Amino acid sequence: LGSLQLLRARDLDVDGLANVGALHQLTTLVLYDSLSDLTPLFELTSLTSLDINHNNISSLDGIERFTKLLYLCLGSDYVLDLSPLTSLQNLQILDIANQATDDYSPILQIPHLTQLYCTEEQKATLEQLPGEHHFSYFIIDVE
Repeated sequence: LGSLQLLRARDLDVDGLANVGALHQLTTLVLYDSLSDLTPLFELTSLTSLDINHNNISSLDGIERFTKLLYLCLGSDYVLDLSPLTSLQNLQILDIANQATDDYSPILQIPHLTQLYCTEEQKATLEQLPGEHHFSYFIIDVE
């Protein structure tokens, strides 16, 4: 398993999360209904794609450890502070559809972001913010 590069998992318990953290060669992780914070993933510094949609994450503390991330999906989580995303210098694609937050302005500070997946309402909020919108919007209809 040490050379595993892609993993999709759901409903992992503490032991299962500890095992995921040991997969240091992992580049793509899709993890549903398993996380309350990013701590179990801190050793996965090779990740280029992280989908943590539908978890119970309220904080992005430690996201700066994932310096190789190109794609991040946070949709349907409850992260109120998106400012840690500004540390992701390589991030190109971000999915925040149905993300509960009051301040989307940190998204404008992600330097290499090219694609943002969001709801129509989120797009309208972002378009009202001052600053350069250097990415394309892709609307996701979430109900």
